[in-house]
This record gives sequence, C-alpha cells and structure tokens, in this order.
Amino acid sequence: MNLRNDPAFLRKIQYKNSNNLAARIRIHKQFSTNPLDWNVWILERVQKINAQRILEVGAGHASMWRENNSLNHNNEHIFLNDFSYGMIKSASKAGLPAQSFRFIVSDIQALPYLRTQFDLAIANHMLYHVPDLSLAFSEVKRVLVQGGTLMAATNGIDHMKELNELVERIAPNLMKTLNVTRNFNLENGKEFLREFFTDIQLEIFHDSLEINEVQPLLDYILSLWGNFITIEQVKLFNDEIQNIINKDGSIHIQKHTGLFVCRK
Repeated sequence: MNLRNDPAFLRKIQYKNSNNLAARIRIHKQFSTNPLDWNVWILERVQKINAQRILEVGAGHASMWRENNSLNHNNEHIFLNDFSYGMIKSASKAGLPAQSFRFIVSDIQALPYLRTQFDLAIANHMLYHVPDLSLAFSEVKRVLVQGGTLMAATNGIDHMKELNELVERIAPNLMKTLNVTRNFNLENGKEFLREFFTDIQLEIFHDSLEINEVQPLLDYILSLWGNFITIEQVKLFNDEIQNIINKDGSIHIQKHTGLFVCRK
C-alpha cells in the first residue's frame, strides 16, 4: 500500500507537526543551484495577479509567507488552510500580520467557504496527497470567483531521480510504501485540471541540488521514510552518501518542478 494519500497516516504521522516538512525545505534552501528561492518565484506570480482574497490549501507551517513578509500586501485577505492541526498551529505562530491572515484547519475536499469567496487559490506541492482530486478541484472551483485563478505546484516523475534511485538500491521497500509523485504530477496534471479549469499554462522552475554534506540528505530521507526505515538501512544510506561525496565531491540531484496556472 502506498501511503501518499492515506489521510490517517498523513495527519497523524507525516504531518503531525512541521518537522518533516521543515527538513525537506531546508535541503532545498541549502543546496539548490538556482539562486532564486522557490517561494519567492511563486509569490512574484501571485503579485502579478493582484488578488485581494487568497486561499492557500495545504499551507503547512506557512513557510512561503513567513519567509517573504516584504512581498505581502496588507490589504490582502489570506486564508491559510491545512488539514493538520499541528501545521496550522505552527503557521499561526509565525508572526504574520493578523489584519491579513486567517488560519483554518480544513480539508481541500470539503472547504468551509461560500461560493465565489476567493480571487486566487494556491496549492503548493500538496495535491499528490489528495485521495479524491475531482472532489478537491470541484471545491476549489466553487470557492473561486468567475475568472479566478488556481496556482497548482507539483513535481514531475523524474523529480529527485537520483535520490529515488539511491533509495531503490538500498531499501526498495520504502518507495513502495511512500512515493508521492505518482498521483498528481507535471505529466498528468493537465488531464485532471482541464475538467474544471480553462487556459491551463505550465511554468517550469529550473533547478537542481548539489549536496556535499551527509546529514542534510539523511535527514531528508528520514523525513519521508523514518517510520519505515531500519537502523541497518540508515547506516547503509549514511555510508553510501558519504562514499559518493568522497568520490565526486557532491551528489547531484535533478529537480523537475513547476506550476500550473489556470482559470475558472
């Protein structure tokens, strides 16, 4: 069974709090080759839309907003939603301006909002966890105004390919247990979206990782598979990562990440 869209596992274990997500964000901030931060790239596109009422679903601990406060507009009304209470608790403590931000525990498949309440909805690397994408997109469409925008970020099948190959070599059981990209990705995303939205455009964010330290990559692996990995496998990962760094100077990991921008 792949746990990528098992609500109980995601809510109670994987996203019980922000620790796992924070470990994954750290590796991208520390070792990305593109000098432009991913969240800044997203917010630049948000600003171009000039939306006043914004909904982010699966907002996690609000990393996009807390790190880029200077890009926020005080006259915006931004609703940050996540189905994990632990995530929303962390987001609410981020020091974001109270006049602009609201924090709500809710599921994208049953949004607690009126019709046409928002100008823009953002789903930043979370849709591959959703059990029923059709229900999720119908809910997002319902709460958007006519002509409103959905920004849906996801990865391609080859995202982090070298890491996935490393995991397959050392602990193939882990990829069978949790492999998030297969559900909603850059390759199949448009097929899901076109039933609900129009003018679907895909923008690619070009980037990769050059990792020259063992622990951050080991932390990333543990953030995904820590509940299923054995002590022996952790040692094997540690040794193999160190061997590659000793031999090549760093581990190159390609990214394949992008953003679907579409209209209601």
